[in-house]
Amino acid sequence: MKNHFIYSYDSLINSDNWTTNFLLWEEKKEEERTPLKDLVMFNRTKLDKGTISPDRDYSYVEIKSISTETGEINPTFISGRKLPTRAKLHAAKGDIILSVVRPERGTLAIIPPELDGCIVSNTFVVLTPKKISSQYLYLLLNDEKVRHELSLLATGTRIPTLSLKQLKNYSLPIKDVPDDMEKQANSLYSSWKRKSESVHVLSDVIESVFAKELLQKEDDGKGENAQSMILAYDDLDDRLDVNFYMNILQREVEWFVPSIKLGSVCEFKIGTSIRVKKEIKNKDVPYIRVQDLNDNSIQVDNNSPVYISKDLASEYLKYSTSGGNILITRGGASVGKSALVADNLDGAIINQHLVNLKVTNESINPKFLAYYLKTRWAKQQFRAYSFGGNVNSFIQLSHIKEFEVPVPTMNKQEEIIKEIEQNLYKNDVVEVQGYTSTFIPQIQCVEAILDEVQNGQKRCLVQMATGTGKTMAMITLIKRLSESGEIKRAFYLTDRKIMAEQFTSLCEQHLSTTPYFLENLNEEQQGNIQIAIGLYQSLDITELCEFDLIIANNINHFGSQIDPVIENLKSIVVGVDSAPLTAQTLQSFNVGEPTFIYTLNDAMK
Repeated sequence: MKNHFIYSYDSLINSDNWTTNFLLWEEKKEEERTPLKDLVMFNRTKLDKGTISPDRDYSYVEIKSISTETGEINPTFISGRKLPTRAKLHAAKGDIILSVVRPERGTLAIIPPELDGCIVSNTFVVLTPKKISSQYLYLLLNDEKVRHELSLLATGTRIPTLSLKQLKNYSLPIKDVPDDMEKQANSLYSSWKRKSESVHVLSDVIESVFAKELLQKEDDGKGENAQSMILAYDDLDDRLDVNFYMNILQREVEWFVPSIKLGSVCEFKIGTSIRVKKEIKNKDVPYIRVQDLNDNSIQVDNNSPVYISKDLASEYLKYSTSGGNILITRGGASVGKSALVADNLDGAIINQHLVNLKVTNESINPKFLAYYLKTRWAKQQFRAYSFGGNVNSFIQLSHIKEFEVPVPTMNKQEEIIKEIEQNLYKNDVVEVQGYTSTFIPQIQCVEAILDEVQNGQKRCLVQMATGTGKTMAMITLIKRLSESGEIKRAFYLTDRKIMAEQFTSLCEQHLSTTPYFLENLNEEQQGNIQIAIGLYQSLDITELCEFDLIIANNINHFGSQIDPVIENLKSIVVGVDSAPLTAQTLQSFNVGEPTFIYTLNDAMK
């Protein structure tokens, strides 16, 4: 990857932005791209304050109104006289609102019919689609590469922000936006929304299991309705603020098992401040910050990582964390967020606003503790012990050590962990989110294969990293080739039943058809099906001749099984793998290079 550029003085003098991120972005404009202004109108309707009735309630949408996980909008209902000065825009149903603040977070949503005409904060830009569906445009804007590029354009160190001018000059990193992807985009978006609407937040899933398995009694009949309490002078600790004692009252719970204090089972350390430049390209050691902890994820969110060099990290080794440790935020509006450190972040350095917990007692499973810290019972303790207002909250390390945690036997902890994870699996939306956030590479992959097919090439190889939508791209390819009349029957070949089940589920959702396992069908049935699935382990290679399109998954490892017939097949054959394609695979397909490559590094750029 090219990591340096040379600029003439003349080109710099004509630019109003000399930041490294912006200049690197300028280089990308040489690619073939689609201007955003060709697809949308910007801020079509401004708010006319003269039309606002002071006594009427209005639907008002601001950044906190939008769930980045589900795209759901929960507006505030506010009277006209209390509308904030940021209330500047109107949005109509079908419009897309995109946050111009911290664009890397991907805060955007489609305005639903029930919010038609809502008032929107000027921290958003309102995009009205032209000749493209809202769902299609949403997927393009939500793509990881687009979000990264918009973050490069944003200016401001403390709160990176996009200007309207920058968005009007922005072009999507795709040569064209094919019209025949419209149906597929709408289907994919609808599938994601259906899944999202059935999802409960992480804390709900965890709390339901804790309550069922461990909770004996909560609130002692007083709960949040308690308005007063009497305390003896001797019962006062070193705190005289009302909030502390009221939270103690509200958090009274009884468990079926003993509780222990965190200080008795953990070692603690606080992180450090390191000045990190955004444009740093070295990816040696991750530097974990407050924003890398997410209430709706059990593990540290490493989607937008910051790195420091090994040399710099060596100076801060005492502030490093390890896989299996737990991080807690101790200051600011995010006080009390927590996350489990995954093994791939072993050795990462932590920010000064984070506390690292290392479980040192064999009576408690770190993952069990991590799950407990996501519950309302833990959050109540955070609220009780923290000082300051919502924005400037702070919690002392000595108070974190006083936190009480219910601790059943290790066997019971493992049962609870297993039950939570089973429920989370049923509740999982990440898989579909992955398809929606890598939509542009999927389009590029399909377009590259179609170009090859139209040029008479019937052997194609694709390398796409795990989690970037390989299977969804292949579903789209089947749909596009079927609609064009290029194929009538497709065969999907894989090595694992779980992959076959995933492929089947996506076919049912997006192609309205159910693929069948060849091994379960007789000859008459085989001749009537449109899409079939086979496993390498039980493959009769002569059956491949019956299909117009063959998609061979995990081609590096299992391609040798279809080598004997691939040369004589008249079918279109697409080999797919997440790893770099080997010389042997390239030779088997008689191609010099892959048709399309999208690596993990590409996804992280």
